[in-house]
Amino acid sequence: MKSGGNLKSKAYKAIERNMIDNFGADFTVEKIKNKLKGTKADFNVCKQILSTSGFGWDPTNKCVEVENEFWAEYIEFWKLK
Repeated sequence: MKSGGNLKSKAYKAIERNMIDNFGADFTVEKIKNKLKGTKADFNVCKQILSTSGFGWDPTNKCVEVENEFWAEYIEFWKLK
């Protein structure tokens, strides 16, 4: 159901039908595509953060955990980019 890293139109239509069935008629293929773009960007940021030394994942609280000094260094590094 993927082509070149993107979902095929058939997959988007199946997702649209499922979302409408479960949550109501306020879902369109275009809205789903836009949401996935934002989600993919957020995922990539999280993936990059978690691959950085000093960052970890807290499975109990389901969040990133990091000491303040590592966080400050990370912020400074990305401010300069």
